[in-house]
Formats: sequence, C-alpha cells, structure tokens
Amino acid sequence: MKLATNIAGGLLGLLFIAFSLIVLLNLVHPPPMPEGTPAAMFMGALGPTGYFKFIKVCELIGGMPSGRPADAKLRPSDPGADRGEHPGV
Repeated sequence: MKLATNIAGGLLGLLFIAFSLIVLLNLVHPPPMPEGTPAAMFMGALGPTGYFKFIKVCELIGGMPSGRPADAKLRPSDPGADRGEHPGV
C-alpha cells in the first residue's frame, strides 16, 4: 500500500509541476475563446492582473513536496534518535 501511495503522490506532483511549467514558460498557447462568453471574460480578468501566474507558481511550489515519497525525511536527523538514544541523558 505504501508503494501505491508513493506512486500516486509522485504522479500528482509530476502533473502539478508539468502543467505549471507549461504555462509559466509559455510552451503552449491557449486557443482563442469566443468573445463575450463567461469563460473568455474570466480568463480576460486573470491574465492582465497576474493572478493566473500566481496560481501556477503556487501549483509549482505545491507539486514539489507532493512528489517526494511519504517516508522521506527533509533533513538528516540525529543518528541516535532513531534508536531512542539521547545524548546527555
């Protein structure tokens, strides 16, 4: 079960990172939307304000930790901490 969780997290992180980089690096240009539709007005409000790029930066930052395995440590711990040994006790 842990393997399935790690694979799902890795794929989710990869998708977040890939789709945010596509937009941030302008690799694919979206097709033009029909004028006057609610979707066109919504995207017209997101583009010039920079809010869409903010969403994609948050997506990129959020994809990084979700792509690592659940049991990975962020930094090395004290070697004796895993065995219950505490220095000076």
